[in-house]
Amino acid sequence: MTSASGPLGDARPPATRPLTPARALAALAITQNIGYGTIFYSYATLNRAMTAEFGFETSAGFLVISVAMLLSGLCGAGFGRLLDRGDPARYMLWGSLVTGLLYVLLAAAPSYWVVAVAIVALQISGIAVLYSTSFPLLSRFPEAEARRAITRLSLIAGFASTLFWPLVIWGTETLGWRGLTAVYAGLHLGVALPLHLWMARQSLPAPRLAPVSASPETDRALRQRRFWPLAISFAATGFIGTVLMVHLVPLLEGLRMGAALYLATTAVGPAMVLARIVSAVFWPEVHPLKPAFVAALLFPFGIVLLLILPQPVAAGIGLCIAYGIAHGLFVIIGGTLPLAVFGPIGYGEILGRINRVRMVTGAFAPALFAYAQSGLGPNAALVLLVGIGGVGILCLIDLARQIQPGREGNPPSGALA
Repeated sequence: MTSASGPLGDARPPATRPLTPARALAALAITQNIGYGTIFYSYATLNRAMTAEFGFETSAGFLVISVAMLLSGLCGAGFGRLLDRGDPARYMLWGSLVTGLLYVLLAAAPSYWVVAVAIVALQISGIAVLYSTSFPLLSRFPEAEARRAITRLSLIAGFASTLFWPLVIWGTETLGWRGLTAVYAGLHLGVALPLHLWMARQSLPAPRLAPVSASPETDRALRQRRFWPLAISFAATGFIGTVLMVHLVPLLEGLRMGAALYLATTAVGPAMVLARIVSAVFWPEVHPLKPAFVAALLFPFGIVLLLILPQPVAAGIGLCIAYGIAHGLFVIIGGTLPLAVFGPIGYGEILGRINRVRMVTGAFAPALFAYAQSGLGPNAALVLLVGIGGVGILCLIDLARQIQPGREGNPPSGALA
């Protein structure tokens, strides 16, 4: 049974039965769709409505979310240490409560400054209800089961955009942004919170680390040279992914594709889902470094297509398919590759430190790309993105060299089977 020590050690009722990967996956499949759908995929549409009501430019909202992502990334490693020595399900329980109350505050916000504070706080509370906590929870199970569960959860949670993009458009038109955020509060308090409470009433395998501020195992893993190649590769790949997430439609509009623009953008979602299905069904035992290479190659490859193909429709659709596949794989390997490289000991802290590097760089990626476009020109800015992708690929090559079987200090999971 999981130790009851830690800041929330006395907040959970006694565990009644073990939490299995299947039960955890069933609950998280629902709560992760709610979390990502409300906190991430709804923001662009809500931002337009919220800033318009209070007389602000939409750019103000993007500045707020950049600051929020930066602060969230800086909190990741410290929160990861808490997850390593506590019960992640309890943190998800409290995270749902706080997130739900923040949406209540957002729905009643009297000024845009209250909106901004709530948005920043939502990004921070999101650490406790999204992959940053659900992946460490799943890592408590035996490693093979944990990797399968992370892959399957990533596949299921990939439908958050499919579910919530239509919902947020309909909701803002029908209920207004205040009514919709009140609905979001109900989803977190009435659906996600009870499910996380249900998980918290069951026992997880015991933490792999003693409940202290830092463990020798974690310190050694963080000192190994493999940490920085992995973190920089994720940061480079995530930089491109964040740029495309924000600038994809403007880039396609610049191609003058006409009606084909809608065909291209609708290819992103199916490509993401297809990549995750392939990973879950056909690559369940493949070392995560291999799909990591596929994702790292496809991000810049899509941009190269945009630069060299003379046919705008082919270039636009090619970019969207490459981006969709790469992003679909990147979400999965964001959880499975650190687990395979470092093992489960100190996984929460290691994941938090990697995410800190990735989110600090990604927070300002859209603004930096826009500045490069205006200062250097669109094509030069795209070439810079390709170069950043090349850095990520080189870091993965260095990582692969370090974790080859037989190298001193490599865990069995580091073998490229």
